[in-house]
Amino acid sequence: MAYNTNNPVGSTDPRDLYDNAENLDKLVNGPDPFYADRLGKLRYSWSGMEVDFVNAQEGRETAFTVSQADKESRFQAFLVSSGYVSKGDYAAGVVLAERNEYVAVSAATTGTSAGLYRPNASATLPLTLTGAWATDAANLVLLGDDVLRQDLANGKSALVDSAVVGWRERTVADRLSDTVNIKDFGAVGDGVADDSAAFEAARDAGVSIFLPVGTYLITRPIVFTNGAVIHGEGDASVIDCSGAGFVGSYALDVSGTLTQIANVDALSKGAYTVTFLADPGLQPGDVFVLYNPTDSSFSAFRTNYRAGEFCEVRTVSGNTVTLTNPLYSGYPAGSIQVYKLQSGPVLLRNFRIIGKNAVGNIRISKCLRPTVADVSSFHHAGSSGVYFDKCFRPQFINPNVHLVGGGGDDYGVIFGNCQHGGVVGGSVYSRRHAIATGGDAAVGCVPCRDLRMRGVVLKNDIQAGTHCADFHGNAEDCSYENCTIYGGITWQGKDIAYRNCTITNMLNGILCYSAELIGGEYLIENCRMISSGDPQPGGRGLIDVGGNSIPLNANTQSAVEFRVRGGTLSAMAATSFTSGLVVRVRGSSVPVRIDVKGLDVTVPNLNALVFCDVLSGSVGAGSWISIDDLSGLPIGGRLASVSGGFETVPMRMPRTVGSKEVTTSTNSNIVSASVTFRYTYPKVPVLLCSKSASSYHGNRIGVTHASSVTTTGATLSLATDDATNFAAAVTCTLNYEAVLDEV
Repeated sequence: MAYNTNNPVGSTDPRDLYDNAENLDKLVNGPDPFYADRLGKLRYSWSGMEVDFVNAQEGRETAFTVSQADKESRFQAFLVSSGYVSKGDYAAGVVLAERNEYVAVSAATTGTSAGLYRPNASATLPLTLTGAWATDAANLVLLGDDVLRQDLANGKSALVDSAVVGWRERTVADRLSDTVNIKDFGAVGDGVADDSAAFEAARDAGVSIFLPVGTYLITRPIVFTNGAVIHGEGDASVIDCSGAGFVGSYALDVSGTLTQIANVDALSKGAYTVTFLADPGLQPGDVFVLYNPTDSSFSAFRTNYRAGEFCEVRTVSGNTVTLTNPLYSGYPAGSIQVYKLQSGPVLLRNFRIIGKNAVGNIRISKCLRPTVADVSSFHHAGSSGVYFDKCFRPQFINPNVHLVGGGGDDYGVIFGNCQHGGVVGGSVYSRRHAIATGGDAAVGCVPCRDLRMRGVVLKNDIQAGTHCADFHGNAEDCSYENCTIYGGITWQGKDIAYRNCTITNMLNGILCYSAELIGGEYLIENCRMISSGDPQPGGRGLIDVGGNSIPLNANTQSAVEFRVRGGTLSAMAATSFTSGLVVRVRGSSVPVRIDVKGLDVTVPNLNALVFCDVLSGSVGAGSWISIDDLSGLPIGGRLASVSGGFETVPMRMPRTVGSKEVTTSTNSNIVSASVTFRYTYPKVPVLLCSKSASSYHGNRIGVTHASSVTTTGATLSLATDDATNFAAAVTCTLNYEAVLDEV
């Protein structure tokens, strides 16, 4: 029996010794898996430990078996996804013992496409092939990524899921060829290696060219004859043609074609339809050029100013074509040739190009709707940054052009014989003209029309002595709008406008220089004009039309209208000899019309706001001068100084309104006072006068009248109606209004 004293461990009680002996016997020899020690805690016996070990060992064996199966599976998957062993061509009797063994199967065998086949996951290994494809196909699968390769190479949705490639049925090779990386053609882009050949190879691929970050040195022009699409990653993608090894005129030279087609009947100005003498082969959206090859057919100022225009086709019915825009001009039968304009797409964007002396960076010639966008920092000393030549709807979006200049033309952006395009945003600097229009004498040298420069900042080197914003004499219906122009502007050609611009002066203080005026309207509207110089020593005006040049001569074809509407004119350095707008006829006989209205003038010293005279030729019938709604002109300022025939043209000038107090005397029948007008008029105005008091002055009736009226003032008088003296001394207010309103 057990004593179970429950004495703590360490007891020397003999009873506890007895209980321990009994428990040792249960531990070693007892059949039960558990026994209770003398403190009542349940413990394993040897028998219990043996049973537990056996159970645990069985569990470990089961886990090991499962683990080995998993390892085998993963090993087989490893073989499938890594190394493969060829067993030759597909044939009866070939044994595939492992899943990484494969055979080559021909398209003739499969009936679809050739490929490499291995045992699939459900096949029992080793697999002995029968040679009957219908039987063996159930146990085989295409090797590795061959399934993907076949799907990607196959554009037929009936056979594969074409969504692997895209929602349209195209192969990956076809899709990837939309754009090529210049480095795929061997370009290095380190600024040292010559990448010209890589550009040419990429060009010949006939697709879009991507320029990753790098500097791509070229040593010869890259010529594109079927369009050009090039895009980079901003200023970090650089095309560099500034090295001494470069030979050629333009770094990137893109061109289309002008192909002569059937001629046309006589055409009228404003017409929307053109009738051809034979099938022109045109479709809606096509563009053709009407071209008069006769020298000076547009303007006699230069031989290469030839008539013509671009026409965009809206509809075609037989030999009759409807246009998207009306014709600018009319053309007699037999006077013109017709050419179809054709080119590939042209889009150059998001890269930088560096040029050199006597080399233009980019020329785009005879192209349809070319666009240059975000092409920046033309840090070079060449003749031009970007030259659009005979293009329809050319656009330069967000330029960042800097042309140091080499002493030649030095134009930042040129539009030569182009129509319906322009520049939007950005900034352009050039030594001479930041933006210029003009052209050459080649086929298609039609006038520049509908060119709009909007939101551009233009700058030039003031020491160059010429205007920054340019139009040449073959421009018509063109404008600068919402631009900031540092360095002066020009009126040339026909129907030229500047709207909502800030304009600073050229070197000699001139704000606007004129030349080669054909006729039409020349407008400066709501502009802020600031001159820090004085053009008078050179015989010029702040806005100069012939002060010391010959813009109005025998080559001027029709009436000219010079309009300055709204805005401000500031010229703090002007002197009493300086004039605001100078118009000097030098050989023309057309009507000359001048309209200055709503101008805020800040010019402390001024000879005249408008100065007009004739050195040769005459002032044509229908001429007039209108100046109105002025503010800021100094007191007594001369509105217009006119001679040579201008003094006889109808005029409209601001009205001068005032009053003068006079006091009658009993010793006289008349009282008089002199008044000075607010402005000095170009001719004697009509003077209206009245009095504010009653008709009777004392016992006499007072009658007002004016005398000695001049361009600067008059004498106002109050007299009795019967020539007798006034009966009393009475103070009276005489009112006057100077009026010159002949227009």
